[in-house]
Parts: sequence; structure tokens; C-alpha cells
Amino acid sequence: MISEGLSARLAELGSIQVVGSANKAISALALIEHVKPDVVLLDLQMPGESLLSILHLIKRVDPTPSIIVLTLYASAVLRERCLQAGADYVLSKTAELDALNDVLEKLASHKVLNRVGR
Repeated sequence: MISEGLSARLAELGSIQVVGSANKAISALALIEHVKPDVVLLDLQMPGESLLSILHLIKRVDPTPSIIVLTLYASAVLRERCLQAGADYVLSKTAELDALNDVLEKLASHKVLNRVGR
């Protein structure tokens, strides 16, 4: 239900194309390797492998996507562990979900600038 709501919210932005969704960590990794998205949103409580091990594996995908971790419990310790494991952003689902649009727009503009600079 959360995934569907988030996908609908992202689709409203217009500049975002949702290219896949997975409900288990290992399925997410396989999808990321196949689709090669620019940005990956991961729920900290995704079933399967530990999120920290999946973050390390995603960082080995070429090209490496930007990773945003969404969590209900965004403590400073948890944020630091996720960032050290490879997350680019860690956002609270309750307090910072509105910041997701800003982060995605920032990532999209950075991607456009990189394309123009090549």
C-alpha cells in the first residue's frame, strides 16, 4: 500500500518515471541490476537481506544509482549506518517525506547537468 501511494505521488511530479517496484530486498537488487535506474528508494523495513548488505551490493551496480532510504525511525545512529553503507539520503517517512520531492528534483537537475557537461 505504501509503495503504491509513493508511486502515485512520484508520478504526479511529471519528471519522475517509476520503472519498477519490489517487495523483497533480493528482488530489488535483481531489478536494479536489470533496469539500471538513476535513483532507488528503499524502505528500511523491506523483508529479506539486511538493508545494510543490500546497500553495499547496490553500490557495486554499474552505473551506480543514487539511493534514498525511507524509514520510520530516522535516529542519528541509523542515519550514519545507512550513509556509511552507501545510502545517499536517509529520510523519515513521517517527518521528512515532503523533502523527498526536493531531493529528487536535486538529483534530476544534477543528472541533466552531467549530461550537458559531457
